[in-house]
Amino acid sequence: MSHPRELIPRIYGGAFRRAGMEYLGEVGDSAAKVRLLPFNYSATTRFILELGDAYIRFWSNGVQVTLSGSVVEEVTPYGADDIFDVQFVQLNDVCYFTHPDYLPQKLTRQADNVWVWEEIAFTWPALADENITQLTLECDVTAVGATGTVTCVDPLAGGGEYIFTSPNAQWIGSYIQIAHRRDDSTTTIVLLNSTTTTGTAIRVLGTYDIFTYGTWDGILHLQRKRASGEWETVRSWNGDADRNIVYSASQDSEAELRLKFVGSTGGTGTPRAVLEAADSVVYGLVRVTGSASPSSAYELAVEVIATLYSTAATELWSLDAWNGRDGYPRSVTFHEQRLVFGGNITAPNTFWGSVIGDFQNFQRLGLDDSGFAFTLAATEGSAIQSMVSHATSLVAFTQAEEWLISSSSSDAALSPSNVFARRQSRFGSEHRQAFVANESILFIQRGSRKLREFVYSAIEERSKASDLTLLAEHVTRGGIVQMAFQQQPDPVIWAVTGNGVLLAMTYEREQNVVGWSRHITSGTVESVAVIYGDAGEADEVWLIVKRAINGSDVRYVERIDPEAWIKLEDPVTYRDTLVYSDAAKTSTVTDPTTRFTGFDHLEGEEVVVLADGQSVESVIVTNGIIELASAASTIVAGLGYTSTLQPAKTEIPLGDGSSRGRKWLLRRLELNLWNSLGVEYADHPDAVASDWFDVFARDVETPMNEAQALVTGETKLLNYGTHRSNIDVTIRQVKPLPANILAIIAKFDVHGD
Repeated sequence: MSHPRELIPRIYGGAFRRAGMEYLGEVGDSAAKVRLLPFNYSATTRFILELGDAYIRFWSNGVQVTLSGSVVEEVTPYGADDIFDVQFVQLNDVCYFTHPDYLPQKLTRQADNVWVWEEIAFTWPALADENITQLTLECDVTAVGATGTVTCVDPLAGGGEYIFTSPNAQWIGSYIQIAHRRDDSTTTIVLLNSTTTTGTAIRVLGTYDIFTYGTWDGILHLQRKRASGEWETVRSWNGDADRNIVYSASQDSEAELRLKFVGSTGGTGTPRAVLEAADSVVYGLVRVTGSASPSSAYELAVEVIATLYSTAATELWSLDAWNGRDGYPRSVTFHEQRLVFGGNITAPNTFWGSVIGDFQNFQRLGLDDSGFAFTLAATEGSAIQSMVSHATSLVAFTQAEEWLISSSSSDAALSPSNVFARRQSRFGSEHRQAFVANESILFIQRGSRKLREFVYSAIEERSKASDLTLLAEHVTRGGIVQMAFQQQPDPVIWAVTGNGVLLAMTYEREQNVVGWSRHITSGTVESVAVIYGDAGEADEVWLIVKRAINGSDVRYVERIDPEAWIKLEDPVTYRDTLVYSDAAKTSTVTDPTTRFTGFDHLEGEEVVVLADGQSVESVIVTNGIIELASAASTIVAGLGYTSTLQPAKTEIPLGDGSSRGRKWLLRRLELNLWNSLGVEYADHPDAVASDWFDVFARDVETPMNEAQALVTGETKLLNYGTHRSNIDVTIRQVKPLPANILAIIAKFDVHGD
């Protein structure tokens, strides 16, 4: 069949009418575009995030999240033109966001109605390469929390380029690592008899060693300073004039260490113990808070994040890898317990991994679990557009290529020393987040018109990226803007195009099912997101729809009825609440009435109405009121849409050649339907009103004031068609009722030579 409109192909055949879109509310600012994002904490706790022009709001269970009667809203740095370039990743109650023009951000759910948005405060940031120039930096404060000034004190002779080029505001929020070589990387104590001795503390990051010399008697303690200022014992050794110690260990994060000795009797000579840090460099960290001098290109106001060793000028410094001059990451994901960011302006094909289990710490120490930075050895400097963690690999999609990244050892996790990257294909990707759908990764190819699946081919021993729009290249006209994956009841990829069309692709790779359909509502669809549904229900498909209502443009939050399948499977119980209209609202009263209020969101619009399960004449909403000709207890009213299905062009071999170029005459039509009503058919899609025929005649045993039951089964139809160039028979549904078509069987003649 040709690509259906407002009907979704099923995996095992047939096409079912899309359920209607329920009206949930208006966005925070209808004047600007809005993007929806999913937030699934669990199968029962899930939210929709409404990301708009410098704000974010929250929806749950079909209603907007409020606190003490007010809408919960957080301020974000993203404008309306930025929101579709934002990428994000979720970990339990926390979401990390990134955009090429802004500092990475974080959203935390503290309670269902308490959300906090903030810039990520990195424990240790990702850093660019260490300085190799003559330029030196000095900071006039050293203690954590102190505020001061970082100054470039030694510009290149002849007025060379300063570090902090104007405007200084581009550095605000970024970090600077400032290091100094220590005069002595050891601390020594004498192990005297019958005394208690405490050594001088030294700052240690990475490997350190402890040695003892001579003959000593007592207990030697290795101690570490806690954040509270107290000292805790890490390790102790007991000596009785019979041992010396050689001990090596590693400190993953910087700490102050010292030795403490509690002596006994029995030692001779002058024994001693030595604590030695392997790294002779001490690293400090500051965060830029502003400009120390608005006109200065060499001074910045800072706050100390990690204690500096000295206020002296030093050439050992590194700038933040992400800042206003060099850009911020374009993509983000989680992989093997690391938070991974990818690609900025100056390092487009580099990705940075955090310390394992410490997602805001990107410090590189050379340890297997420490942070890392890796640059793809690509022939082009094409930016990393998206990254996905799948199975044991990290997949990077760049503007020109697709890369599979894993460890060089098949049974080892990714670490700074074993990154192994292999290019898989050269299609290129748009700056839209790729995602996993069942066992495949789907991504939008450069140009926005093609959707590809990235899967591993055991035969070719490499990953392939097949085109899923090969037979439907016309449906993505306008380019794909956003995608979402619905898993239940059928796996469906929902996509929004640049011209406001909602697309659905039924996708089941194991069954080789790829079926596209278009869904055109009264207005334009601008965003789509999917979250889990309640038990037994479909996953919830949420939409932002821009509609012209009563002469004004508004943007509504709507949801495809998630109970549609439950209602279809038990139509006797749920017949009155079937939703097959858009921007729809259900209203129920105790006593039957002809007057229903509460439809202000459709003021001045002509709506279709399902009244107590019957499709009635369309009406105009006036002052938010719907007036019916007959009383009803429950109505579902919304904007109507037309569902159409037409068989694909057919070619059959005949005894005297092909059927192409000949005339076809449809003699008889047989439809197999399931729980449907109000379906019509015609000889061709452009038929006038009088040439459309009802599939089912009204059941004469059903009173006129009662809803007719939905019909399941096969029906034979006469056709009064004309000779045409092919079978152009069309099935349609214009009423707010279901149409679930299992099969179309046509009896036809072919004429001509």
